[in-house]
Amino acid sequence: MRELLDELGPDERLTAAARSYAYWWHEEFSQEHDPSDLIGESNHFRYKVAPEVVAPAPSRLQMIAAATVSTRIVSESDHPLAKKLPEKALANGRLELLHYLHEQSISETTHRHGRVCSPLPHGPGPH
Repeated sequence: MRELLDELGPDERLTAAARSYAYWWHEEFSQEHDPSDLIGESNHFRYKVAPEVVAPAPSRLQMIAAATVSTRIVSESDHPLAKKLPEKALANGRLELLHYLHEQSISETTHRHGRVCSPLPHGPGPH
């Protein structure tokens, strides 16, 4: 990331945006969590990085955001999971990084006929 910022030149707004992107990536988007914390049900909420994002003329903020989540920017794509970026990028990582990610929520019932069971040790999904 430091190399990209050096390449883009000194700019306080870009540096602040990069810090915001890194903070939200580390604190929210790169971790699976269960915000509901219900007894008898687990609700795994996670974000998966889009394999590529589409921006014909990416801005410097978009380049930094893509580098933060480790995806690539292309001018066009046929990939079914590619996401098209809006024309204007935001310096707020909580909002901007959503354009580079797919939200995924998986619910698992951990009770049977009213008896609470232990959740599976490996978590939800195919293994």
